[in-house]
Amino acid sequence: MTRYVKSKYTGVFSQPSTVKKHQGRPDQAWYIEYQQDGKRKWEKVGWASEGYTAALANQVRAERIRGVRGHEEIVGRDLTLDEAWNMSWERHIKHLGRAYNDIKCYQAHLGPVLGSRTLETIKTSDLEMIKDGLIEKGRAAATIGHIIGLVGRIYNYLAKWGVYQGENPAAKVTIPKKDNRRSRFLSKEEATALLEHLKSRSQYVYWVSMMSLYTGMRSGEIMRPAGRAYRSGGRPRQGDRHQKFQGPDSLPAGRDRGYAARNRPYTWRAGFSPPQGRHLRPGQPRL
Repeated sequence: MTRYVKSKYTGVFSQPSTVKKHQGRPDQAWYIEYQQDGKRKWEKVGWASEGYTAALANQVRAERIRGVRGHEEIVGRDLTLDEAWNMSWERHIKHLGRAYNDIKCYQAHLGPVLGSRTLETIKTSDLEMIKDGLIEKGRAAATIGHIIGLVGRIYNYLAKWGVYQGENPAAKVTIPKKDNRRSRFLSKEEATALLEHLKSRSQYVYWVSMMSLYTGMRSGEIMRPAGRAYRSGGRPRQGDRHQKFQGPDSLPAGRDRGYAARNRPYTWRAGFSPPQGRHLRPGQPRL
């Protein structure tokens, strides 16, 4: 017997016929699989020559699942967003790690505005208005994306469960791009206080922070030179005839850069371990 072939739809399979032909090819019989009373049930939907397709078989499967789960009483009428939220909450969302954030978002931003509206009447323009209001309130792009995305997830859950087959209005909403960049500069007093505090806690962190403040390098750039970017006397070198130091391995120009390099208590060589047995990657400094 010919084996069943999976389709792109969950629980929908096809089986080519060894006898029947359709449009010059073996006819396809469509089958669906679902759970009923704790048992796996198979059901033949029909043949491709009879007009059945994978999409149609998937719709039949959704109807069978609704019958098994007892959702017939709500399928025949329009659901409100509050009812859809309650169903999504009970069956899925409350089991997620972010459930607390979801319920706060719904109660604060979605329920009061759209809760009494039916799913069919909620349009993309309604969600765009909510988005614009959040932007005016100064909400972060990630917060706006989470709120609009929650609506989309509710629609997707109901479509997956075969309860709702309409359009998802959140799919066409343009979400603002996230920009987590922040510009914050320390004053001289703040930098001095920070270095003094770090010095009392850790010499290692203190000198890495001093190099960062003097040069503007990040920690990875500070630890990467590994002796190549310094002469033995501690002064930075700009390069030699064999290798040019560019990109992350180059040090920014500045009068204070040499001071930071000469006054550090580290030798910038790889393969050594700092005190207390801490492990350092090649290129990190040691005391």
